[in-house]
Amino acid sequence: MLVTTSLGSFIRIAQAEPYYFTLHAVLIYPPPFYCLSLFQEIISVIDVELAKIGIELVVEYYDDYEWRDVVWDMGWNHTGGTPFPPGGWDVTLTEWWMMPTGLFQVEPLMYSWMTPPEGYNIFPWMDERADSLLWYGMHTLEAEERRTYLWRWQEEFMHNPPMANLYYPRMYEVTADWVEGWDAVVRFRDISHLAINETMFAQYAPEWRKTVPNTLIYAVEDEVISFNPLFVETITEQWMFDLTYDTLYDLSIDQWPPTGQEPPPWDFYSKPALAAVQPTFLDGPNGPNTCARVLLREDVYWSDGFNFNATDVKFTFDLVLDRRTKAVAYERVASVVESVEIVNETCVDFILHAPYPDLPTLLSNDQGLAIVPWHILKHVNPPIWAHPSNHEWAQMLPGTGPFIVTDFVQDSNITLERNPEYFGYDLDWGPYNVTEIILQWIPDWAQRLADMMSGDIDFGEYAPAPVQQFTDLQEWPNLRVWEYDSPSSTLLFFNLDNQYLSNRYVRQAVCHAIPYDNIIKQILPMWGIATAYRGKTLITPLHYYTDESNVTVHLFNDDLEPYEYNIVKAQEYLNMWLYSQPLYAPEGSAEVFQGPVGDADFSGRVDYDDFWVWWKNYGDDSPWEFLPGHDIDPDFNNDNAVTGADYDLWSLNYGKEYHAYMFGERA
Repeated sequence: MLVTTSLGSFIRIAQAEPYYFTLHAVLIYPPPFYCLSLFQEIISVIDVELAKIGIELVVEYYDDYEWRDVVWDMGWNHTGGTPFPPGGWDVTLTEWWMMPTGLFQVEPLMYSWMTPPEGYNIFPWMDERADSLLWYGMHTLEAEERRTYLWRWQEEFMHNPPMANLYYPRMYEVTADWVEGWDAVVRFRDISHLAINETMFAQYAPEWRKTVPNTLIYAVEDEVISFNPLFVETITEQWMFDLTYDTLYDLSIDQWPPTGQEPPPWDFYSKPALAAVQPTFLDGPNGPNTCARVLLREDVYWSDGFNFNATDVKFTFDLVLDRRTKAVAYERVASVVESVEIVNETCVDFILHAPYPDLPTLLSNDQGLAIVPWHILKHVNPPIWAHPSNHEWAQMLPGTGPFIVTDFVQDSNITLERNPEYFGYDLDWGPYNVTEIILQWIPDWAQRLADMMSGDIDFGEYAPAPVQQFTDLQEWPNLRVWEYDSPSSTLLFFNLDNQYLSNRYVRQAVCHAIPYDNIIKQILPMWGIATAYRGKTLITPLHYYTDESNVTVHLFNDDLEPYEYNIVKAQEYLNMWLYSQPLYAPEGSAEVFQGPVGDADFSGRVDYDDFWVWWKNYGDDSPWEFLPGHDIDPDFNNDNAVTGADYDLWSLNYGKEYHAYMFGERA
């Protein structure tokens, strides 16, 4: 369902008339359980500010699945206003969650060569300098050198933004007071510390719960589409697969804190799961440190009693690396792993395209990299997704995880019972006194919170209640309520195929027109976020890295300043675009020299790159066209011809850096 509306009903302050252009914002239609969404509120205040500098915002709403089609699939390279299907977009709001132990989720979104279907660079962001900095930062093992590259990449990201990072949120977590060994970031990825405090349970649990004393109930809001972990699509599936299957490594915490206490971010690590130890980097066919040897645990069994071994690992990664499989982790893995080779029954080698320090984090990815059983699927040719085990819960594949699905009712509940074959129990891993976990479908967040208050459920998906309600609940004896830093960002994506957003100055104008403090201080508290940190790039404050010499560095660029809200500066940046246009700065007018004269590629710098743009187009006497996604302009004097006079202007301005000139600083 598509709903299109202009936000004209909101009050516009000091609106520039007329609008210079219109942008289409594509959002997910608000869920049926409440009439207004957080993203609606955020986009509405951004709309008011953009109107002040002459940009109109029209909002188009789609349901969840159509939004994915428009932004990530069939409509990714179409601009806003394109009818659905395929649909198109100019800007959209989304949340991007990152493993706190590594950055593998950055690469498929940011490299210029990873546009769909090879990756997720839907903008598309074509910044060769950023590509080089990110590549070296992702393939350098030494900590200090790695930090240097990644800090410089973050600077380039902010100088030429493909998106605006609004904030890093600090979230609330609520559990029953009897739940122990639970971490709000790790969640079901490692439940080896999970337990029920039986004294607290006996004191505070409702009477009906005491008839099933070893059961924990977790509230989910998404449906289940897939039953094969290679094709995980929803958060509910992710938790179900975390409980029933294993990856080679798990997101965990080195020194597990008491429930309700935050671990320091450097304590997050990739814990060996089906792998026995951390990988050893060896010389490989692609150079030093391009072979990662992974030893596997012995005496691990599938839930149907078959032995797990290296064949299962190679089989799984062969499937993931085969595009015909349509595995959701293909883009993340194919750019890093060339192949997986069996050394013996308990050892495999990952052949890497280049050294990759975040390999354990990649292999702990529970969005599509759980190991599947060769002995069940060995005769099934791709596409594996068509196999009944992916569509019928009763034919789910056997797993190696701590639980087995014993009952499934769509949009009601998933019942999981203890797997007696689970290898972790022999290692003294938990859950210790939990024999059953129920994933209860409760999509209404208010109902989820009410059920936690009554003790009918123990924990669940986030309930965006006002901050004051969480503060009040901290006094309840049957609940444990705490805050934690989420390794996520709320992002305003820019479609650089749009003829206006392809211009760096326009994107910087939008970044400076966003009322960040208003969003953080006025809007977020009504949605359960008391504190948020100003966003910069996809790398979050939780990202640290420790190398083999035990040197630890902060990969998050502490020195980099976020964009400030400054509507005057936003207008000055927009003027840089405005005065490069003959319509607003005709040949011979004073406005021509208020634009970025000499900056042919709108990079913010007048350099030799601009000379080569002029040289390539010298002699073109046709009206200059601004091509979406390739926004250049060597016609500096706006006379509709690329001539020697334009070279003179380039030479005169060589070495200049353009900013919002009245402020004299670089964004």
